[in-house]
Formats: sequence, structure tokens, C-alpha cells
Amino acid sequence: MAVQRFLMDTDTAGMIRSVMEGTFVGGIRTFGLENDGVGHALEEYNQALLPADLGVAVEAVKQSIIAGTLQVPEER
Repeated sequence: MAVQRFLMDTDTAGMIRSVMEGTFVGGIRTFGLENDGVGHALEEYNQALLPADLGVAVEAVKQSIIAGTLQVPEER
């Protein structure tokens, strides 16, 4: 949850900045793996709980999804 919150806070700050600079463009914003809109939180509190090779495997799956070689179903 911390990762999602940070990313949304970052995007919100970016939108506020664009309003102040006069460059804001309204519309729908989509967040996904390719723009770090979603992801997993690997941090000091849980890093020691996960084997290093698991992190490598998760990153490989992430890159496959971004590249389109692994399709994620839209429904369960």
C-alpha cells in the first residue's frame, strides 16, 4: 500500500505543479506497471523475508507484462 500511496501522491503533486505552471491538461490518467502506477513494495521491513531470487523472478514477470509477452487476464 505504501508504494501505491507514494505514486499517487507523486502524481497529485505533478498535477498541482502543472496547474501552477499553466500546463495542466485534464483527462483520464491510467496507471500500470509501465509507468510505476502499480507495483510491489520491497523495503527494509520485508526485504529480509523474501529470497533474492524471488525478486529477480518478479522483475522478469513484470518486464514480460510490460513487453506484452505475458498477458494478464482482465477478469478472474
